[in-house]
Amino acid sequence: MAAIAAGAVLSVPLAASASLFAAPSPLSAPAAHADPGAPVSARIRDVQGAGHVSPLSGRNVTGVGGVVTAVTDSGFWMQDPVASRKKSPASSGIFVFTRTRPRVQPGDAVRVDGRVSEFRPGGPGSSNLSRTEIDASETVVSSHGQPLPPPVVLGGPRGRRAPASFPSAPRDAETDRAFAPASDPLAFYTSLEGMRVRVENAVVIGPTRDGALPVLPAGGAGAHDRTRRGGSLARPG
Repeated sequence: MAAIAAGAVLSVPLAASASLFAAPSPLSAPAAHADPGAPVSARIRDVQGAGHVSPLSGRNVTGVGGVVTAVTDSGFWMQDPVASRKKSPASSGIFVFTRTRPRVQPGDAVRVDGRVSEFRPGGPGSSNLSRTEIDASETVVSSHGQPLPPPVVLGGPRGRRAPASFPSAPRDAETDRAFAPASDPLAFYTSLEGMRVRVENAVVIGPTRDGALPVLPAGGAGAHDRTRRGGSLARPG
């Protein structure tokens, strides 16, 4: 298996996918507010919430601040540098959908107005978890050249470790009110959605698919149920 150099920084913000972890039950379509109502002043962690689906899904939000960490042809990722310093079940990173390539750069401090939505990679029939994002109506750049939030370290003696197994009881990951990053790997990675991470001594455990590749931190140390080819199996706890 090919190995990524120890301490390598994965600059692409984290996005959880249920298919990578063989989720134990089908995922439902996220619910959204039928009436967006008046715009709500919110921070990124308010939009993300402590759950797989945003508590503000379908609502209009205003003044959501952050520092741009990555840019794509249809939007950008941003992260709250202040909230990122605290360990929280609610992510401090988010994707902002702009439809066309935005005129922002990594390090820009921005404030975003728009509508909160849940985007499911692969379409409605996919088993992937939805990704919380803001469909932007306005983006205002307040400054340039801001330092990027430091990455969350995964693995190694000082890094965070994902739970090794799923809760054993069948459930719907997106509607179950129990959200426990300390005991559920799906919740663990959702709590880091859109945030910068560093995987210590990452080892590749599978082929590249759709521009992504699965890895284990710390050279795979402590991983359970490795396959003969070096992969990893996820099982109920």
